[in-house]
Amino acid sequence: MPVVDRETFTMGVSKIENFEDLQPNYMGILEPSEKNINLVDPEVLDLVLTPGLAFDLNGYRIGYGGGFYDKFFAILKTNPTRLGIGYSYMLSDELDHDDNDQQLHLFLSEDGFTPVGGN
Repeated sequence: MPVVDRETFTMGVSKIENFEDLQPNYMGILEPSEKNINLVDPEVLDLVLTPGLAFDLNGYRIGYGGGFYDKFFAILKTNPTRLGIGYSYMLSDELDHDDNDQQLHLFLSEDGFTPVGGN
């Protein structure tokens, strides 16, 4: 599960034992409660479920404005599958993006998987 540090605008990853250990944090996204944070090495990840408000066929997304996932992907030495999750209406042909934006590999909606730009 993501763990956001609002002071440094960075994100880590925590192992969880059960969903009862989660509580709403930054932007209402569920995170482990402070006493249940168990950080893991992000280099062991094979898949990163990536939320967003909008996605495009080039693999770019509009998130919630903190740049947490883009910064997280930029520092990884490995390249886990980056899966955007949303509804089909959230996928468009093209979104504006900048040089710091990191591409996703796949988008998953009620219509199934769609390969996007970061393949």
